[in-house]
Amino acid sequence: MSSSEISSTDCKQDEVRQRVRRVRRASHIAQGPVAAGADLDTSTLCRWELGQVTLSPKQIENIQASLLAEIEGRLNAIREGLAVVAS
Repeated sequence: MSSSEISSTDCKQDEVRQRVRRVRRASHIAQGPVAAGADLDTSTLCRWELGQVTLSPKQIENIQASLLAEIEGRLNAIREGLAVVAS
């Protein structure tokens, strides 16, 4: 792998890392549930979000899936609450 390929990969991971952190924080979701769903220690997720460690593409995919599951769970709870109010 050339240095430009490594640099490109680092930039992509940095972009994803920032986006994940921004969405997680805007959704008021703690790192713990996201880390647990991704089968990571909370400290590992924290260090990744801060750019202190690099994770494998599979680990990043798991973080994204876990975050999405947390958001979907909250949306479903809101839908259920609205359905109760509407009935």
